[in-house]
Amino acid sequence: MDPSSEPIYAGIANFPAELGTIDLGSGVTLQPTYAHLMAPFLMAFNPAPVNAAHPGPWAAVKGGLNIDINAELYIPTSFSASGFDRLNTVWWITSLFRLSLSPRIHVPVITNRPFKEVPNDCQNADLLPIEAFTHGHHGTLYQPVNARESSEWVVRTWQRAQPLMKNARFHDTYQALDTIWSTPSPSLALLTLWGALENLFSPAKQELRFRVSSNIACYLEPYGSRRLELQRKLLKLYDARSSAAHGTSKEFGNALVETQDIARRAMHKMLETLHVPTKDELDALLLGSEST
Repeated sequence: MDPSSEPIYAGIANFPAELGTIDLGSGVTLQPTYAHLMAPFLMAFNPAPVNAAHPGPWAAVKGGLNIDINAELYIPTSFSASGFDRLNTVWWITSLFRLSLSPRIHVPVITNRPFKEVPNDCQNADLLPIEAFTHGHHGTLYQPVNARESSEWVVRTWQRAQPLMKNARFHDTYQALDTIWSTPSPSLALLTLWGALENLFSPAKQELRFRVSSNIACYLEPYGSRRLELQRKLLKLYDARSSAAHGTSKEFGNALVETQDIARRAMHKMLETLHVPTKDELDALLLGSEST
């Protein structure tokens, strides 16, 4: 399969079934389907001859992998990618659904035909694993959201917001938020996410704890008590990040979830406004300027 020239049908796991068919524009659609990925483990005990399978006996290993696919994202051959190539367009759209709906949403497999047609010619089916072995999650899932409104936001956003990924500060933070679920431990996930937030909200390295917490609070909340409340919360979350960095505590679940939620708010606002605040704009917000 060549994703650069053939149609792409990306199998999506854990997509809300109630959303039905979604027209994303430019010929790109998402609709319900069903497939089940199975990956049982086997072991062989003799070296394989050249260009041949391992000789028996084989032994089954307990466990394995199984994933239900309940939706497929279709990228037609007529679709002309702009900000991303065709395969990364699949990632971009599904990452926005992860941001807005659930971090469980991922793409285990892609193929070049609708999944419902694969049984007609299984021997010649061209199926490629994508996120089958890399997706996991730490902590709790997002708070309940309006799935319909969130999906409509993705439809409005995915094409117009692609240029934001050319901004290195936004790119790094967005990627960190999208990949922390496959980080080996909650403490490493927390450090990764805070490192990206520091890069985005504190270009200056002096007084880092105060600077980054104040800039995020000023960006997300208007002047008043809610801004101060968020800044104090961020100071505590930054302390949790420091504890993770120095190994002084092993309890990071709440801090990771709360930091993730704040990062999601910041990403959502930038995607909505199509703008990444500059250092001067952050300084103006911090100092109470009305110009931004």
